Amino acid sequence: FEFRALVPIFDLLNHDPRPNAHWSTSGGNVQVEALRRIEAGEEVTICYSSLPNFQLLFAYDFTLPPSLPGPHLALDLTACVGRAEATVRILSSGSIRHRSRCLPLLNAAREAIDPESSQRRRGETSLAAALSDAAKAELEAWDAVRT
Repeated sequence: FEFRALVPIFDLLNHDPRPNAHWSTSGGNVQVEALRRIEAGEEVTICYSSLPNFQLLFAYDFTLPPSLPGPHLALDLTACVGRAEATVRILSSGSIRHRSRCLPLLNAAREAIDPESSQRRRGETSLAAALSDAAKAELEAWDAVRT
């Protein structure tokens, strides 16, 4: 079970994808430890979590700029092919995280094609199209929220 909450005083620490401190919980207590020497007057920062920007926005009410490298530039997509469904994370590099989750989608796409056909590789094309459609739907939803 996972939940997110603001902790008094602790919530004054700002998020940074490259923090100078790390937080943990133990026995109902929250602890913060420096990852390196922090100079007097320097802000203590922590990484809230490695979430994509859209989840940071909904969970914490902020996003990180695209000029900062990190997982916040990723996009989680749920794609459907036939009755198979999977959620994958598209990284800013264009690569897919949780690729093994695509296997049921790929199998469903391949099953939709006659096994004797020379079109067998169309399963990969169908999967790519499903992911592309999911990305377009996500962008349309964001455009609707922004306007």
